Amino acid sequence: MLVFDEAEGAVALHAVPGVNPAAPGSPLYQKGAVSAPNRVAQQENLAIWLVQDGRSPWLWVLPDDIQIQQKGGVTFLRCDRTWVAIRPLGTSEFTVDQKLARQLEQSKRNRFPGHQVLRADGEAGKFCGFAVEVGEKESHDSFEQFAASVLRAEVDVSELDDGIARYRSDKGQWLGIHWNDDPLNLGVWRNGVRRNLAETPLYDSPVIQSGWGVGQLEVVTPGARFRCRIDDAGRAYFN
Repeated sequence: MLVFDEAEGAVALHAVPGVNPAAPGSPLYQKGAVSAPNRVAQQENLAIWLVQDGRSPWLWVLPDDIQIQQKGGVTFLRCDRTWVAIRPLGTSEFTVDQKLARQLEQSKRNRFPGHQVLRADGEAGKFCGFAVEVGEKESHDSFEQFAASVLRAEVDVSELDDGIARYRSDKGQWLGIHWNDDPLNLGVWRNGVRRNLAETPLYDSPVIQSGWGVGQLEVVTPGARFRCRIDDAGRAYFN
């Protein structure tokens, strides 16, 4: 997740279902950095992320200057303009892990200097994860109002062992995830309507176009065009 930062312009908040704080970043996932298969459902400022391992550890790797607060079992991140709420779904609370932060700082391959690490551990059966809600002044006026709104949200994990979780924000948005081993058949429910991933572009804008599972992404600007294609063997081609 990218958020505005006064000094840097933008900074990234990384999360991963695993125990290695140096691992976040999709190029590394194919090397076993994640604990198990995982899926994400999103609706605007809401997201649910589940992993198919109810005892999996989870990490967030964050810049040191991001403030962390705990309220009512929810972990809040206060960035320069953005507020992020992390609600456990079958996990412990996300808390600062100083040992993992030192491990990250001492790593010769550390890609995240000046970062802190949050950790939670799965406490469920087959699945665990978290729900995320994001707010800013434009949506909630103040951090205090955002936090109060988040704590009024409704969470349903009664079917978590089946890979199903639901989150209803205080503003009335419903988001649900229904696990499927086939990513294109993942159940993503937005306000009671299932999103058809197979027929919905991953990116569809004047600049970026890509479909789900097609292995091709195209970027078009007034002066140039870039296309990347991945074949079934994982080889990348650019033109």
